[in-house]
Parts: sequence; structure tokens; C-alpha cells
Amino acid sequence: MDLYQIRYFLAVAETGSFTKAAERVFVTQPTLSAGIRKLEDGLGTPLFIRRARRVELTEAGQRFQPHARVILQEAAIAEQAARRGADRQGFRLGVLKTLPVERIAALLTQFADGQRDVDVDLFEGTVPEIDEALTAGRIDAAITRIADDADRAQAAPLFRDRYRIAVSERNPLARRSQLRIPELDGLPFILRRHCELMGDIRRNFLAGGARPRIVHRSTQDEWTVALVAADLGLALMPQSFERPGIAMIPIIDYEPTRLIGLAWHGAPDEATTLFRAFAASHDWHAGSSAPVPQVAAGWMR
Repeated sequence: MDLYQIRYFLAVAETGSFTKAAERVFVTQPTLSAGIRKLEDGLGTPLFIRRARRVELTEAGQRFQPHARVILQEAAIAEQAARRGADRQGFRLGVLKTLPVERIAALLTQFADGQRDVDVDLFEGTVPEIDEALTAGRIDAAITRIADDADRAQAAPLFRDRYRIAVSERNPLARRSQLRIPELDGLPFILRRHCELMGDIRRNFLAGGARPRIVHRSTQDEWTVALVAADLGLALMPQSFERPGIAMIPIIDYEPTRLIGLAWHGAPDEATTLFRAFAASHDWHAGSSAPVPQVAAGWMR
């Protein structure tokens, strides 16, 4: 059974004439008659009673007619869905895993609202992992740390993220407006294993006479935020993680920063160009209001 046979059948059933039906579907009458015969042969039963002046449906034809309409309607819906799918664009986006999840989610939500024909496939990774994925062509673009002198034909700055000492608002240090490296010596710290500036931070702390006491090592920044909020330790982390329950205090004698940008490899395609323009106009400095996950204090003391 083919769709053209269904169309021929419905045309004859609705016009009551092979001649008029042929005109409706823009074929010759012999072609239409041949299609109807093939349909009847396939179903194993006649669908029409051929009378002198009019063609009428048999009982089998009457039972078949409503189903035939549904078949054509569903076929049209399926065709429209397929065409919409063909028009959709895929966009593979890498995201630096040390960026706040809720900020990336807010960005993607706003992008999806304005670009409903673009499907975003996320890849999370460290700076080296993202660089390798870009070079290999496994992702189209990435929100990642870029160098200050990065080639602007392959990267566009989005915002500068300054590092601060994250401390629970319960901690007396939260009342300080600034800190110095020597004051951090011996204090409990949560080590961020994926920190891009780990080597530079270690050198500056040692040079400044600070040897923090590492009480926890985390590969997940959401864990780090929760532990800091529970006053289980301090952490040196990007200010973009600022949220209720945590104070972000600058270090007066050391201020590491990272430049976050959109990077791509080769000539950007249409979806990458769209996302680049959107990301550049996004308000990256808007404060985060995400609640801090609760962790019971005291278990590490």
C-alpha cells in the first residue's frame, strides 16, 4: 500500500467519479484506475461499486475510508516533523568544568528561548581536555579560559574572573574587607583539584609565607562551595561562585585572575556565530542567587 494509492482512493470516494478524481490529483484516468486496482488487489477486496453514473463505496470501502484519512494526516505530520528536523542546527559546546553550573544553565536557557532551531550538545572538561576536543573537531566552540593574547580570530573574551578567598558568613573572617597571604598560614583550606591556576597559587603562597592546612580535596566546585558555606574550610576560587552564605574577600598582595572567553577552531559555522554574538551580549556579571547546598557542620572538626 502506497500513499499515492490512498490519495487516489480518497479522491474517488469524495468525488464519486474516476474522471473528477483524476483531475483532482492531477493524473490521467487510466493511471488513477490502475492505482485503485493495485490498492484493491493488495487489500484483497473491492473498495468501489462501479455504476453507470456514479462510483460508490463498498462496505469494505466505507470501513477503510476513515483510516485512509488518518493515514494521510499522519503522513503529512511526519513529513512536517522531518522537515523541521532537517532545518535544526546542531551545536556542540564545550564548557570549562570550573565554571558555575547555574550561570551556564541560565545562559543556555536564554539562548534556547531565542534560538529554538539550534540543539546544544554539551561537553564538560578541563582546559587541556577542551583544547584537545576543539582541535580534534569533536566540539564546535567552548566557554573556557583563554590567554590575554589569544588570537581574536579563534577566541573572543567574555568576562574576567577574579579569584577571592571564599569564606562562610559564619566565620569571623567574613567581616574582613581584605586579607594578606601571611594571614592564611595554617588556616583550614579546601583544595580545588581542577583549579587552572594551581601552580601559580602555590608559588605565591609559599613566597608569601603561607602554608594552609588542607582539610579536603575536591574535584567538584559545587562541593567546595557547600563545604565553605558550612564553615569547614576556606577556598581560593573565582568570584563567579559568589552566592548567599559565602563572603568573597580579596587578597591585597595577590590577585590572580582568569580570562573566560568563547574559543573555536577554524572558520566558525552559522550556529557558532549565533552563539558567539549571544554570549558576547550576555550579562556575565549578574550576581548569582543560587542557594548553597547544605552540609552539616562539625564532622571535620
